[in-house]
Amino acid sequence: KVEKIPLSENPMEQISALENDINTAQKNQLDVLAPIWFGKAKTSLNRSKEGLEGGEELSEIFEKVSRGKAELHRAEEMAELVKTALGDVIKARERARTVGATALGDEYEFPFHSLNLTASKKFGPIKISFKAKNLLDSEITYGLIDEETDETKIKNSYKPGRSVSIGISYNNL
Repeated sequence: KVEKIPLSENPMEQISALENDINTAQKNQLDVLAPIWFGKAKTSLNRSKEGLEGGEELSEIFEKVSRGKAELHRAEEMAELVKTALGDVIKARERARTVGATALGDEYEFPFHSLNLTASKKFGPIKISFKAKNLLDSEITYGLIDEETDETKIKNSYKPGRSVSIGISYNNL
């Protein structure tokens, strides 16, 4: 429910209050638990700031702030539903975070050099084919990229090896 803000209110204070509420909500993980409604509230906040900077009418700015508050309230309701439905998952996530899982970052499969060869030749109804994969015998590596230092940290690597196949097919059509 969007509640009207009286025009006698200070727009900076209203925007600041919404921004504080959004920051508190983010600390309470509403951006994870109810990302759509949280995102809408953040968009309304940004639009109200833009409106204030652009000299929009107070009624339009307050409408955006009110909408943002309503969207944030909806995000809180959705988050409660999610907490109820996914309580065990959320507890496991919180335990992982407390032991430093957030410091790990995203793991990537790093690019590797690959050289493959495919050839085939028809001799009448007979077709002979040859395939060779990973001729360079490249190693595949997985790891993290430290966002602060841009340093690569290898966590795992393996060599899939080379593979060769020969095929013969006959087509009498």
